[in-house]
Amino acid sequence: MAHIATIESGYAGAPTVPPTYASFTAFIAAGLGGGEVYVTDAAPFAADNGISFAVPGQVFMPDAANAGQVTINHAAHAGSSGFTITGSGTRFEGGASRGFLFTNGPAGFPSILLDSGGTSQVNDCDFEDSRGGCVWHNTGTSTAERNKASSAVSNTWAFRPAGASGTFICRANEINGCYDGVRVSSNVVANKNTIKGATHYGGEVLTSGVHRNALFYGCATDILVTFGSMSNCVSSGCTTTNNPGTGTNHNYTIGQVALVDPAAGDLHLLSTSLLIDAGTATGAPSLDLDRNEVPSGAAPDIGAYERVAVPPNVIGAAWQSETSILVTFDQAMDSGHSLTTPGSWTVTAPFGGDAVTVSAVVIVSTATVLLTVSAMGPDTVYRATAPATVENTSGDVVAVRIADFLTPVYAEQESADAWALTAAGNVVDIGDGYLELVPWSADEPYVSLRDAVWISLFSDARVDPVADGAAVLPDSAGEIPYRGGWWADDTFGSKLWLLRRRSASQETINLARDYAREALAWLVTDGVAARVDATTERFGQDGISMEVLISKADGTTEALRFPDLWAEWE
Repeated sequence: MAHIATIESGYAGAPTVPPTYASFTAFIAAGLGGGEVYVTDAAPFAADNGISFAVPGQVFMPDAANAGQVTINHAAHAGSSGFTITGSGTRFEGGASRGFLFTNGPAGFPSILLDSGGTSQVNDCDFEDSRGGCVWHNTGTSTAERNKASSAVSNTWAFRPAGASGTFICRANEINGCYDGVRVSSNVVANKNTIKGATHYGGEVLTSGVHRNALFYGCATDILVTFGSMSNCVSSGCTTTNNPGTGTNHNYTIGQVALVDPAAGDLHLLSTSLLIDAGTATGAPSLDLDRNEVPSGAAPDIGAYERVAVPPNVIGAAWQSETSILVTFDQAMDSGHSLTTPGSWTVTAPFGGDAVTVSAVVIVSTATVLLTVSAMGPDTVYRATAPATVENTSGDVVAVRIADFLTPVYAEQESADAWALTAAGNVVDIGDGYLELVPWSADEPYVSLRDAVWISLFSDARVDPVADGAAVLPDSAGEIPYRGGWWADDTFGSKLWLLRRRSASQETINLARDYAREALAWLVTDGVAARVDATTERFGQDGISMEVLISKADGTTEALRFPDLWAEWE
């Protein structure tokens, strides 16, 4: 389907292709044929009320670049439906981002009336403070799926058939805090809806209609069944209940229904809910309100949401002090299930070193805990492992339980004084690094530029198996792997030592060049050189030669050549 137009509130520019219109009113006046109409910005269209969409096949959707919902405000309208869809095939599609919010629907009338005589749809949209209904059906085959309605302030139905012809498919909707929820008659397919807090009726069944897979939660009266029937419906916490609680229908306690946080409006199911797999496949939608597949288990769940497990994972552990570790999960966790039980946590040293004991666990936030442990050793990789029983707030058991981290060097460095440069610029300053073991003085031979480059290249830099990956380390034949580095400055040196046992492939030659450039970068940072470059090439059968070109601040250059890198270690 082609993109035929864009609607952008306040648009006043020159015509574009596809054309842009400042409002729904302007678009309707243009009389364009069917196609995709992008609604771009989130400013309210307060003047666009009482419009009839008569052209077939128009599909209204939020622009992919839109950062928020487009608010369609019917506050100024009265006397008829906010929008009436009469063109067959016309749809409002909010999409996965729920891109449309209809507010302040007209009193006594719905925000949207589906009256095409053919097919028309309103899917994935939100309705708020409707003075009348949200979506009503009159003729044709109408569909309202995966919509959310809240706080209807008038005494009318949020979703209902306004006429007896055609078919109204009303599925996987959430109605929260409205006057009446969903009315069903013989031409209505009502399935997998959740109605919470209706101040009058959660649902009604007329003639031979059927309410299926519905949850009525905390309503004044759950459902009025006049002539029709209910199938696989559950009532819970309602003041008055007409649910017979027989056959596939049930009256459950709030605890048995087990919603995540109904007080805050989260009507998803916990893992303990009796609504899981309790529905019927007859007439069920293919997607739930979150666009998850239905069913997610052996049978559809009752209510608008399928229970889809999203196990939590440990995503990081970080050293805080010699005796504390901060562990982070990727979602909010339940405070029970051994989360704060010290003995259920372990902290080991998988690459060598002694394990430590966890003595306390404190919740820092919904997704982080602080472990108090016995003293950890310096410069050691530790592995924190969460208890196998911990769960998120939805009742899903942890999947990834471990995270590795590296403790820092605790020891004081030998000297805090930087080396000085001679007038000739030959003595290099490497801060608190390797050469500070012996402070420089004018009476001692200075360190040449070649000496500084040589020490930088052929000192073994520390390799962090957490950050760099343990696979980069040479095979240690089962022993504790050597990781390089110097206790006083584990950032000094290069990683060339990782390549000594590798064949001189082009990949190895390129890595040697990159490692050299990385190791010599401090010369520029500390002002010893204006620019440093390194080039490498094959030497003999399996060797590598390197040339380092140093450009000094005075414009001169110095080239240092190492014909056989591996011989430098001899």
